[in-house]
Amino acid sequence: MMRKHPKLGQKIVSIYASDNNPRREGIFVEVKHYKRKVNGGTYYRLTDGKGDFWEVEPNDTKIKEN
Repeated sequence: MMRKHPKLGQKIVSIYASDNNPRREGIFVEVKHYKRKVNGGTYYRLTDGKGDFWEVEPNDTKIKEN
């Protein structure tokens, strides 16, 4: 079953990151697909809104409720 991707600008929470981790919450920017043997697959690209970007696996995230 295909998972629906979040919409641009939605707040995303990394479910395995600790509460004091600065990359626990981010703003969704785009979906990246990698075709590689190691660590290939789909990733979400997030930002903190201040110019810092990182990638997380979709299964490790949830959409933050307001």
